[in-house]
Amino acid sequence: MKTKIVLTSLVASALLMPTIGYTAEGDSAGLWSYPVLQQVPEQPITSQVKWKIGSKMSYKDHVKVDTDAKGVVHLSGNVRNQAEVDQVVAIANSVKGVTSVRNNIAIKSDL
Repeated sequence: MKTKIVLTSLVASALLMPTIGYTAEGDSAGLWSYPVLQQVPEQPITSQVKWKIGSKMSYKDHVKVDTDAKGVVHLSGNVRNQAEVDQVVAIANSVKGVTSVRNNIAIKSDL
């Protein structure tokens, strides 16, 4: 019984103890410090646009999305009608960080 309590205490303390390591600057004195919590960066614009298109359209695999360093989204591929073209462009424009959208989507009714 005592062994179980000791073992449980050791496991609990190990899980609750923060992880330690060298500072990011590579402290020459060899001092240890707690790591700085960093905010996870937002997903790249391309990933956000693709995810939003995929959540709203059944033919998402027919649309290619690329983004340049200035936040310009380039759309290409095929959709069934103009309404889908408009929807894809509107989705791309709704993503934070998009500066403009270049639309090269073609309409193919046989999809």
